[in-house]
Amino acid sequence: MSIDWDQFDTAVEAAADRSANATDDILVSKISSLTTMTDAEVKELLPEPTDVEALGKLLKIVQ
Repeated sequence: MSIDWDQFDTAVEAAADRSANATDDILVSKISSLTTMTDAEVKELLPEPTDVEALGKLLKIVQ
């Protein structure tokens, strides 16, 4: 049985993308639970996951 490595790489990349999106949603949810913002507002204000992480760190400092 031969392995189609191109198909394997595509599947791995797709799985990684799904995981990253799920993680981003979890981060957004955590931030919105600490603020008066909704998930949608956090996503609009901070479209990049690194921005959400930075805000989380800031909120921890400010607490």
